[in-house]
Amino acid sequence: MIGSLIVIILGVVVILLHDLTNYISIFGTVSSGSSTVDNMLFGVIALVGTEFSRRKKDMGITTMAVISIAGIIAFPGIFVIGYIIVLVAVLLFFFDKKN
Repeated sequence: MIGSLIVIILGVVVILLHDLTNYISIFGTVSSGSSTVDNMLFGVIALVGTEFSRRKKDMGITTMAVISIAGIIAFPGIFVIGYIIVLVAVLLFFFDKKN
């Protein structure tokens, strides 16, 4: 849950910085585009996967694993931090699984 919240918060910060740097262009501009919105969408899907993992473990963990791997591959940069945290949660589930 923490990883997906980090991705959503970073997306909001990047959008706000983009808007602020458009008005104050002393330091240049921060690029904000569709990748920021996609990252926020991936964060929401990871958050939904976290909720699913409480009810239906297999579906939730699969959702979190797919989103974290897709986020790491598709969006390099600061957003990778949140996806790595989500991937660590998935790996902890697999290693903690009692047979």
